[in-house]
Parts: sequence; C-alpha cells; structure tokens
Amino acid sequence: MDTRRVPYYYPEPYPQVLVTIDGQRWPAVLRCRTWDAETEAWRWEVDVQIDGRTVIRKLGQEHIKLLPRPHE
Repeated sequence: MDTRRVPYYYPEPYPQVLVTIDGQRWPAVLRCRTWDAETEAWRWEVDVQIDGRTVIRKLGQEHIKLLPRPHE
C-alpha cells in the first residue's frame, strides 16, 4: 500500500468549502480525503447543506472551493 494514499480525516473545526453540484453552489465542510484507485485521483467526503438538510457526498477537487478561515 502506498502510504501517500492513506485516507486523511480532517480535525474539527472542519474546513469550510463551497461545492458545486449540478451547476449550483452549496456550503459544505470537508470530512475526509481518500484516494480513488479507479480514477487515480483524490476524492473528498463532504457534508453539504442543501435546502436545510445535510447530505454526505464524495466529490473531486474540481467541485470544491476552499473558503478562508476566519483568522486568515
């Protein structure tokens, strides 16, 4: 196993991001990063807030925009 491909679980407070799903942008937080051997790319597990509900999705980097932390 390639140790560079080990899943990474983000500590709390989870990094805030905006994700694009079907052309719409939604607030979300990053939970975990995993390597997808099939696509040979990183995938991020995010908790997305859609219309007041939390939905868990796995998305590629092209769908995620990291937001600056309040202290940055």
